[in-house]
Amino acid sequence: MPYVVTAKLSADTGNTLKFGADGGLYRAPGASAADLLTATYTTAALVAGGSEQGLVNLAWGYRLLDIATSAPARVRLYTTAAARAADVTRGVGTTPGYGAGLVMDVLTTNTATLNLAPEVAGHNRDGSNGAIPITVTASNAGAVTVTFTYLGAA
Repeated sequence: MPYVVTAKLSADTGNTLKFGADGGLYRAPGASAADLLTATYTTAALVAGGSEQGLVNLAWGYRLLDIATSAPARVRLYTTAAARAADVTRGVGTTPGYGAGLVMDVLTTNTATLNLAPEVAGHNRDGSNGAIPITVTASNAGAVTVTFTYLGAA
């Protein structure tokens, strides 16, 4: 029998998710799509190849289920602002160093929603809030809106 950890999503609803020994995320009876959260981050108008660093409001701990961009872009999430600053010049396809604090590095080529499987788990090591360091690099000129669907932890 696999080891199962049960995590409460909300004290108000009592809905739960279960993480199996295989790393899979399983919805327990009573949980619904209403437990999913979304967050967006929109850059200023960028030149092709231009980047913007900022913060996206997710949760202190989060599990990303999918990501969508309004235009082709490279999207990177980090555990700290220092990790984001240290990674700014790393090129596509270059492996970050061990312990670099990079949570996710995704290159989108269109505006379709990208389902992340397995889900991407991350957290904020700068504090106890959900302001997650992000870098967005536009493939073409213009602003980019990034939309995340995630499960959050307190």
